[in-house]
Amino acid sequence: MKLVAGLFGLMLAIAAVTGFVFLREAPSDCDDRTLEETRSPDGRVGALVYERRCGEERTTRVKLWLVGNPRTPSDVWVTSGAAAPHVRFSDARSLVVEEPSGLRPLLRESAWREVTIQTRQAAGHP
Repeated sequence: MKLVAGLFGLMLAIAAVTGFVFLREAPSDCDDRTLEETRSPDGRVGALVYERRCGEERTTRVKLWLVGNPRTPSDVWVTSGAAAPHVRFSDARSLVVEEPSGLRPLLRESAWREVTIQTRQAAGHP
C-alpha cells in the first residue's frame, strides 16, 4: 500500500512540474490550447501541436520535448493564424509535420536533438 501511495505521489509531482514548465513559458496575457499530442514509438520524445493566443494575435506551434525532462521543450514549427499541421512519428527518431498547403511558417526546423523533422503538405493538397 505504501508503494502505491508513493508511486501516486511521484506521478502527481511529475505532473505538477511538467504543468509548471509548460505554463510558465506563456506570458500571463496569453492562452495556450492543445490541438494534438503524440509520442515517439519508443516513448522518449513528445510532440505537441498547440495554438497560442495573445490578445488578437494567434500562432500555431509544434513543440518537442524529452519525456520525463520538462526542461527540454522547444518549438520546432510556428505559423501565424490557426492553420494546424498534423504530426506523426514515422519511427523513433523521425517526426513528420504535415502542414496545410500554402503556409509559410515563421519557423520550420529540420532537426531537434536526435530527431529529424520532415515537412510535407497534408494529404489531399496539391
